Amino acid sequence: MTDSATAHPATAPDTRADTADGDAPPGGNGLLWVLVAVAVVFAVLRPRAPLDYVKLVDWQTVGALAGLLAITQGVEKSGMLQATAQRLLARVTSLRALALLLVGAAAVLSALVTNDVSLFLLVPLTRVLATQADLPLARLVVLQALAVNAGSALTPIGNPQNLYLWHRSGDSFLGFMGMMAPTVAIMLFWLFVAVWVLVPRTAIALRPATAAPAVQPRMLGLAGVLFVAFVVALERHWLLAGLGLVFGAFLL
Repeated sequence: MTDSATAHPATAPDTRADTADGDAPPGGNGLLWVLVAVAVVFAVLRPRAPLDYVKLVDWQTVGALAGLLAITQGVEKSGMLQATAQRLLARVTSLRALALLLVGAAAVLSALVTNDVSLFLLVPLTRVLATQADLPLARLVVLQALAVNAGSALTPIGNPQNLYLWHRSGDSFLGFMGMMAPTVAIMLFWLFVAVWVLVPRTAIALRPATAAPAVQPRMLGLAGVLFVAFVVALERHWLLAGLGLVFGAFLL
């Protein structure tokens, strides 16, 4: 009995089982080609003038997303992700606590810069975290995807659907948030219950530390100022002026 106990010590749960390693199936553009094929079929069955197809696109929403994506690139170029990852791992030692923090950040951020832009920021951060510690990367990314869909429902700029409905409704920014708040609260409650159940409360196993790149405060500050200015431009329906400010500032 003693030999058996020493030969098979208890081990912590393997949190790397669902990481995105090299054996993951490669991505593709299958869905894109399906949508293109469907569009071609509809174009043949119900032909329209080329200008009519252009009018089907809500360019206000597309422009808003373009501006927010440009601001996101500024945050990434500032070198803040690697530095943030090291600070997080220095302060958070529990895997569940880290998951709750990332999911909460995803929900809050998605209400400010849209759900897809939030993932563009947080998924790279999560991948950087996974290079510095043994983390269940796939599980964390899925939970973040659920979080941004819940959190983004709160504000008019949270997702493209809300942008479209807000512009069509004529409601105020705060009025829209008040209408969506109860539904968002319910979704977030069940999401945090799922995190509590699915992510174990185990210690984070760190990997050998590497030097973090230098953060560019000017680039980060510029992105923050442009974000505030762009949201104000959207609120006042000055889309072209906002886009000109964002892209002009980064080009200069």
